[in-house]
Amino acid sequence: TTNEGVLKQYYYDAYGRIRLFSDCLLTVAPLLYQQGPYASDWTNFMPPPQFHGICHGWHH
Repeated sequence: TTNEGVLKQYYYDAYGRIRLFSDCLLTVAPLLYQQGPYASDWTNFMPPPQFHGICHGWHH
Protein backbone atom coordinates (compact mmCIF):
# COMPACT_ATOMS: atom_id res chain seq x y z
CA THR A 1 0.00 0.00 0.00
CA THR A 2 0.97 3.60 -0.50
CA ASN A 3 1.39 5.90 2.48
CA GLU A 4 -0.77 9.02 1.92
CA GLY A 5 1.66 11.30 3.74
CA VAL A 6 4.57 10.10 1.60
CA LEU A 7 2.54 10.62 -1.58
CA LYS A 8 1.55 14.16 -0.60
CA GLN A 9 5.15 15.02 0.29
CA TYR A 10 6.23 13.71 -3.12
CA TYR A 11 3.77 16.10 -4.79
CA TYR A 12 4.99 19.05 -2.66
CA ASP A 13 8.62 18.27 -3.47
CA ALA A 14 7.92 17.76 -7.18
CA TYR A 15 5.94 21.01 -7.36
CA GLY A 16 8.81 22.97 -5.84
CA ARG A 17 11.38 21.49 -8.19
CA ILE A 18 9.27 21.86 -11.33
CA ARG A 19 8.32 25.47 -10.54
CA LEU A 20 12.01 26.40 -10.57
CA PHE A 21 11.98 25.88 -14.34
CA SER A 22 8.39 25.70 -15.59
CA ASP A 23 4.92 27.13 -15.09
CA CYS A 24 3.22 24.11 -16.71
CA LEU A 25 -0.01 22.48 -15.55
CA LEU A 26 0.60 19.74 -12.98
CA THR A 27 -1.80 16.89 -12.21
CA VAL A 28 -2.06 15.22 -8.83
CA ALA A 29 -4.10 12.07 -8.25
CA PRO A 30 -5.47 10.85 -4.92
CA LEU A 31 -5.17 7.24 -3.88
CA LEU A 32 -7.74 4.97 -5.54
CA TYR A 33 -9.88 4.61 -2.43
CA GLN A 34 -10.04 8.42 -2.09
CA GLN A 35 -11.26 9.20 -5.59
CA GLY A 36 -13.96 11.82 -5.91
CA PRO A 37 -14.04 15.37 -4.62
CA TYR A 38 -16.13 14.42 -1.58
CA ALA A 39 -14.32 11.22 -0.63
CA SER A 40 -11.36 12.80 1.17
CA ASP A 41 -9.46 15.95 2.05
CA TRP A 42 -7.76 16.03 -1.35
CA THR A 43 -10.05 18.83 -2.55
CA ASN A 44 -8.06 21.15 -0.27
CA PHE A 45 -4.67 19.77 -1.26
CA MET A 46 -2.29 22.35 -2.76
CA PRO A 47 -4.88 25.17 -2.97
CA PRO A 48 -4.47 28.50 -4.74
CA PRO A 49 -3.09 31.07 -4.44
CA GLN A 50 -0.11 29.41 -2.74
CA PHE A 51 -0.08 26.74 -5.45
CA HIS A 52 -1.01 27.48 -9.05
CA GLY A 53 -1.53 25.33 -12.12
CA ILE A 54 -2.66 22.26 -10.17
CA CYS A 55 -5.27 19.90 -11.58
CA HIS A 56 -6.74 17.07 -9.52
CA GLY A 57 -7.13 13.86 -11.51
CA TRP A 58 -10.37 12.36 -10.22
CA HIS A 59 -11.16 8.87 -11.52
CA HIS A 60 -14.66 7.78 -10.55
